[in-house]
Amino acid sequence: MARLISYLRMSTSEQLKGFSLERQRKLIADFALRNGLSLDESHSIEDIGRSSFSDDAEQKQLARFFEDLEAGKFSPGDVFALENIDRLTRRGPIDALLKVNTILSKGLKLAIISDKEQKILAEIDVFSIITLSIDASRANKESQAKSDKGLENWAFKRELAASHGVAMTAQAPAWLDTESFFVMDESKGKQIKRRRYVLNPDKAETVRLIFDLYQNGNGSLKIKNILNERNIPTFKGAEYWEPSIISKMLRNPATFGFYQPQKQGTGKRDLVPAGEPIEGYFPAIVSRETFEQCQRITEANTTRKGRKGKLFTNLFTGLLKCAHCGGPVHLLNPGIDKRAKVAKSTNYIVCKKGKFTRECILKRLRYDDFEATMLKAIQEINLADVLNENNPLEQLIKRIRAIETKIEKNKNLLENFRQSFRESGNLPSFMIEEANNAENNNKALEIERTELQAQISQLNVYNANIDNAIEELKNNGTYEARAKINLVLHEIIRTISIHFINNSMEIQFLNGVTRRIIEDGPVWDYNIEELNKAMYAAAKDYVPK
Repeated sequence: MARLISYLRMSTSEQLKGFSLERQRKLIADFALRNGLSLDESHSIEDIGRSSFSDDAEQKQLARFFEDLEAGKFSPGDVFALENIDRLTRRGPIDALLKVNTILSKGLKLAIISDKEQKILAEIDVFSIITLSIDASRANKESQAKSDKGLENWAFKRELAASHGVAMTAQAPAWLDTESFFVMDESKGKQIKRRRYVLNPDKAETVRLIFDLYQNGNGSLKIKNILNERNIPTFKGAEYWEPSIISKMLRNPATFGFYQPQKQGTGKRDLVPAGEPIEGYFPAIVSRETFEQCQRITEANTTRKGRKGKLFTNLFTGLLKCAHCGGPVHLLNPGIDKRAKVAKSTNYIVCKKGKFTRECILKRLRYDDFEATMLKAIQEINLADVLNENNPLEQLIKRIRAIETKIEKNKNLLENFRQSFRESGNLPSFMIEEANNAENNNKALEIERTELQAQISQLNVYNANIDNAIEELKNNGTYEARAKINLVLHEIIRTISIHFINNSMEIQFLNGVTRRIIEDGPVWDYNIEELNKAMYAAAKDYVPK
């Protein structure tokens, strides 16, 4: 028995809502029954949500059918059925005739099944060519007209969005609501009803809290726990907050009002930028500076990942390494120390390689003693002021983050110009001028960053109450306070190397200074690059006697 291979295509969800899919399926089933054709689900080909006006690659199931056809998987006499020729293609009569000819040349028949007509074509005659060409040409023109009208409508919406803050769609970030208002349509000479976005006060307060917590050293996982513990409702009715939702929110430029209009790429269902970005399109919840500060924190957070415990026990998470093997340092809690005057849990730090493979030093250091020693040595951080927004160190760090954001933007601009030059072989004069400006700006910004880093190294504010502050942090320090200190440490320190044999440490600061700490001994700073230069100069000028 000959098989009926049915092809169904739906280009939009609206057609699905209108039961167009079920209607086509019923027509094909009735046709197969009347003509004695075999029909089962394996012979049903469907491209749902695809337009035949787009590239053939978008109609994946139809493309697969033609691949199977070339591979000889269908038998002569089988019938390929579709509702109309426009389901096969809307790209013009030539494309339609080529596809029909491919099907018939393999011995298959073509069935047109619709409410108006039902027929089977076994070969193409002059009348069929004319009929198919007219249908295909009509479908192509209809699709082109719909596409042009759609593009015009979206262009008008983008213009209104930029000039009057009109919402382009009803969809909006979850912390926004929409309200109706009227705007003058100059072309029609009358007021038309439009939508615009407004802040939802409760949700906006939650977004601000998330950014504030993140800036103070809390990761998405900890923020999730805080929101759930405070019973703060989610935005879309979910039972509880999840880290992925918080991470996406922190990365969303809509939080400071930024919007980049998009449109469908030519012949594809990918989205590409359409026109200039619109500043202030959404009501801003945080400033652009706050948003960019959080992006810099995210980029620098690769070494801060991992479990922190309920109390953020290790203040130096992501910074410690063994000076002997260069491997990471592990926080160890062997349990209750019964030898102490008051039985309590004691934490230690140990070389991870030595602990788990015995291939490095096994000696361990008491963490409480190590933390106190380090906090006394890192006097750039004044513990008494660390939670104060006016803390001078934190203000310097924020300024450095802002500078690094500008440097990164200029680097991206220069890379785009280089890519354009590689593709075209030349650059317009205005691009060359912008490239020179970007390079000069980066040189000035790098000098400013170096000056700020020098100010950090010169802080060294001696805190007369450092012992009291350390004891207070040890006994009453919250997760949030310790997380913020850890974040600040990552902003000024590259690594801390621990020499377990002689209980000494080396702090390598991001500004190039290295600080050496010896147990019960002095603390001194040196810049390894400047030291090498001085030694090289001395060796160069040395004249043996």
